[in-house]
Amino acid sequence: MKKLFRYFVVVVIVVAVAVFVITRLPKNNNSAGTKNSQTSENNYVVSTEGDGSLNIYFLNVGQGDCSIIVFPDNKTMIIDSGNNYSSNEKKISEFTNKLNIDTFDYLLLTHADADHVGCMDYVLENYIVKHVFRPNVLSTYKDAKNLKEGINVGFTDKEGGKTSGSLTYYQFLFALQNEEDCVDEIFNKDSDFSGAYSDGEKVFEYKFDFLTPTAYPTAVKFTNANDYSPICTLTYNGVTVLFTGDAEAAMENQFLSYYSTYPDCDVLKVGHHGSESSSSQAFLNAVKPEFAVIQCAVENSYKHPRQLILDRLRAMNTTVFRNDNNGDITFAVTCSEGYAVTADKFLCAVPDLSKNYIGGDAV
Repeated sequence: MKKLFRYFVVVVIVVAVAVFVITRLPKNNNSAGTKNSQTSENNYVVSTEGDGSLNIYFLNVGQGDCSIIVFPDNKTMIIDSGNNYSSNEKKISEFTNKLNIDTFDYLLLTHADADHVGCMDYVLENYIVKHVFRPNVLSTYKDAKNLKEGINVGFTDKEGGKTSGSLTYYQFLFALQNEEDCVDEIFNKDSDFSGAYSDGEKVFEYKFDFLTPTAYPTAVKFTNANDYSPICTLTYNGVTVLFTGDAEAAMENQFLSYYSTYPDCDVLKVGHHGSESSSSQAFLNAVKPEFAVIQCAVENSYKHPRQLILDRLRAMNTTVFRNDNNGDITFAVTCSEGYAVTADKFLCAVPDLSKNYIGGDAV
């Protein structure tokens, strides 16, 4: 009987490994935004919950990034969380209360900088979080030795990585290790997920596609902290939104060189708050944004967004929205047919766009 039990255990393990490998195969072509092995089999549950609308909230958290997404099937996601200020915790709390969110199905930390990771410990401690995507960044904070095995991963500076010695990043890792029943994933280009909503007659699919980094997750390393930021697309009903975190030249170039075709972008979350270190002309030419959202603070010391970037966007006839001028920004996509992205699909606390092409370093 014991021998038979051992055979049964072996068979179960082999099947489990096979299923994992099949669902996590790398992308089989170099066309950005196409289906990969994880999504091509439609391995999701079609939901009739929700109203079929995709809503993206670009929260005004000052000089930092924070976006909350409510998918058409009522699943939720938070991308970054601004600096570790009580005002930002309050902002997140107010928005989630308004939207009746007590659970995040997905959490994405793009990189370890304080203006992105700042409130992530608050999120993990106050909400149920089911799946975390995080960068391959090693914490060198003085208490990092107390983290559980498998939590603190990444390369040292000598090994060609960029470590983080900040308290805020350590607090994120500490909160993560205490989150129960949470999938913890170091992201790369194969970290995609998808879902679907049905109105009873038609099925409407959405996809969140990680396009970079292209290396194996635990092999990802950069000497610049910002370049850990993934470039991702979210597509629904023919509309594409591009998220970039603080991705700079190295990650943009990786994206441009790895793929042979690029997604036409309806909405671009502009990289690094509109710094000239991101949004190269080659990158903008590739993704062709129709609309752009810049997350930055009023009269910030970095003088973001820079005039050079705004001039590039204006030359491409890209309509720009900014948290510093427009407050909280909401973008909505419905499941109705004939959908077109227009300025009125954006809801702003302050709708005046007249100053949005004036950079912080304008003379």
